[in-house]
Amino acid sequence: MKLYYIIDAYCGWTYGFNHIFTKFMQDHPDIEIEVINGGLFVGDNKKKMVDFQQAQTINKQIESYYQMSFGDNYNQLFKNKDFTMDSLGPARAYSVLKNYVETPNHAQLILDIQALFFEDGLDLSQADSYTSLIGTYQLPTKAMKELSSILNQPENLHPDFIKAYEMGVTSFPTLLLEKDGNFFNLINQVRTVDDLEKNFQEAVAQ
Repeated sequence: MKLYYIIDAYCGWTYGFNHIFTKFMQDHPDIEIEVINGGLFVGDNKKKMVDFQQAQTINKQIESYYQMSFGDNYNQLFKNKDFTMDSLGPARAYSVLKNYVETPNHAQLILDIQALFFEDGLDLSQADSYTSLIGTYQLPTKAMKELSSILNQPENLHPDFIKAYEMGVTSFPTLLLEKDGNFFNLINQVRTVDDLEKNFQEAVAQ
């Protein structure tokens, strides 16, 4: 039995759902999980915040749906003519940082990475944006050097993006439970951790 969690760090719906999913994982630390970055804003689909004003309306829906909020520093980015969302940066950052964080905490790591953007308004393609995670996860100097190095590499197609595409995932977040060769979508009609737990238990029972 394994969970596949396909996300994009710049996706507001992923950020909202993460507030639920991290609580679920705290109750199920023994479940095997693989987080896959889906690549929402890459290549020609990179998005300037100033050109994505409709997200503010969508964010109101997300806040209501998941009973969470977006930070003021993030909201100020909608006035920033230069800030561009590029999903390659956080995908690369996660690929490094996950190696220094225990697997049951990978969902929390994703939430903390997203909070750097959705709360603090930081650019997830810049190594300095991740400094606050050093203390949170007791990251060694080696990890931050690796992070800085990978973020400065030439642009490429991240392996996670390819995997998400091959899995047929086109919306984020997607949470799949693989059990005995069958896949179950756990995210349908989930607004609370109890909703998610119900879907999980029903899938396990099948």
